[in-house]
Amino acid sequence: MFLVALVKGFLHVRAGRVVLHREWMIRAFAIGLSIATMRLILVPALTIVATPTDAQIAVLSNTSFATAFVLHTSVAELWIRATRRSVSGAGAKVKAA
Repeated sequence: MFLVALVKGFLHVRAGRVVLHREWMIRAFAIGLSIATMRLILVPALTIVATPTDAQIAVLSNTSFATAFVLHTSVAELWIRATRRSVSGAGAKVKAA
């Protein structure tokens, strides 16, 4: 999903659609940041489970990634929608891709 967001952002800026480029770059940043946040969640979780088994590590890893991903993408979408400029005019409307 990270690469998809980057490619879409790149294609939009090359086509001159800067507003859509901005939105897709915010999404890409949020997805990339979720990887770092995953580690901030995973390390304390592994510390709490004194000697985790491989199955516990897998569950904690997947759960921490899902939590971080949902958190960051939700905040990114809220930010995009809160800062999206409404433009009037017939040809000036921007459709989300």
